[in-house]
Amino acid sequence: MFRITPIISSCFKLIFVWVLFVVQMYGQDPVFSQFYHNPLGINPAFAGNTSGPLFHINYRNQWPSFDNVYTTYAFSYSQFFKPVNSGLGIQILHDQAGDGILQSTNMNISYSYRVKVRNGYYIKGGMEAGFGSLSVDWNRFTFGDAIDPRVGPVSPGGLPFPTAEVAPEQNNRRYFDLGAGVLVYNQYYYVGASLQHINAADITFLQSSRDFSSISAIPARFNFSAGYNHLFKKGNKNKEDSFISPNVLFARQAGFSQLIGGFNVNFDKIIGGLWYRHSGSNADAVIALFGYKKDFFKFCYSYDYTVSGLTIGSGGSHEIGLVINLEQFFPEKQNYNDCLSIFR
Repeated sequence: MFRITPIISSCFKLIFVWVLFVVQMYGQDPVFSQFYHNPLGINPAFAGNTSGPLFHINYRNQWPSFDNVYTTYAFSYSQFFKPVNSGLGIQILHDQAGDGILQSTNMNISYSYRVKVRNGYYIKGGMEAGFGSLSVDWNRFTFGDAIDPRVGPVSPGGLPFPTAEVAPEQNNRRYFDLGAGVLVYNQYYYVGASLQHINAADITFLQSSRDFSSISAIPARFNFSAGYNHLFKKGNKNKEDSFISPNVLFARQAGFSQLIGGFNVNFDKIIGGLWYRHSGSNADAVIALFGYKKDFFKFCYSYDYTVSGLTIGSGGSHEIGLVINLEQFFPEKQNYNDCLSIFR
């Protein structure tokens, strides 16, 4: 079996440090394959798609064969309030990169306002505001001057070699974040667009960011999403709706883009889906999904089969989406006639 030597492993960490402190701000936000189970993560106008409380819980483990380089968690609540014709949402997202060396946490509050127009069309405008934090575990880095060419970063006595690198003044950054979006939908389809990180908050760890002003801020992220819903059979007390829902998401941030497209099929309580992700100019992954829905609870598992140069040796990506819709316990339960069933 091939094993990475301590020297090569340390070189990977050294590259990670360089990327983190010099060009990290060209990185991208985490985007779930099950983006429809993380609606507030792509557009604040999705706040308030149910008259009762709606909860989304997400977990993603990307490329686990590479020491769990990316692990992401998200939790959100949203609800529509008919007296004020508005939706409210709260989302918390936590992301760990480099097996926890770099961690980020964001909490945003979303607000949307719905306007009904003619012929069964609705328009929702939304905005989000919140705070984020970014932290780095400096003690887990290995620098080039601390790597012995013969034995690696650890001496024969078991102690790590010292480094002359100086730690930054602070290992944690906090920032304010803003975003806005719009959503147009009717019974059959929806189209939405949003722009996140409008205020381009400075999150560099460098003691002075003057020389890196072009890369020290969170780059704005543009999202475009659209979907269609074809209802085969309406559900009842014992059966769920049966429908097919093709959707697409395009996201672009700091010159990097990705496109996710595919469909889910709901047949009563059973859910199946097939999706494809294209990143930049390269094929990235084929995504298979299986799920189960009953009453107010929905569970979905998806696996990203990597088709890029990383191949399946990366371990692919595992993702879990949970949806809890408590609307049936509220007296104002609606008989929806729109295309947003895949989000519920």
